Amino acid sequence: YTKLYEMDSSKATSSTPGVVVVASTNSVDAIDPALRRYGRFDIEIEVTVPNKKERLQILELYTRKIPRNSCDLESIAASCNGYVGADLWALCREAIKSAIRRSLIAKKDVKKESSLTMEDWKSASSLVQPSITRGITVEIPDVTWKDIGGLKDVKVVLCKFCI
Repeated sequence: YTKLYEMDSSKATSSTPGVVVVASTNSVDAIDPALRRYGRFDIEIEVTVPNKKERLQILELYTRKIPRNSCDLESIAASCNGYVGADLWALCREAIKSAIRRSLIAKKDVKKESSLTMEDWKSASSLVQPSITRGITVEIPDVTWKDIGGLKDVKVVLCKFCI
């Protein structure tokens, strides 16, 4: 039997209950169209990257039990464009680790005297990047004005304003 056959034959009848199949993917285009037809995976829910307000809510949730006196979570949320919930959790975790290290170095009571600072967030953001950009490298070609053929008048105008 194939998965498609199993899905098609698992419909509810008066004598047998139906089966609900839930799946998730981050590459919906890689799914066989036969799976996406009516009666199989015919309902799709897209979970998008959180916007600034949603990122702020996520950061507030993840740090709700930690003092954050000098932290501007709004600016942190604004600087996290492209981060999903897991990325924000990793960012919070690294910021918390930074705060704990700082407290241990200062020989403070970690539970009573640790609080997140903007420096902790800065340290964390140097370690955590949005997962969507992982593995992407940008190569900037070495192009000079001599490589651009023709368009002499355009190059003159650009040189006036750019250089």
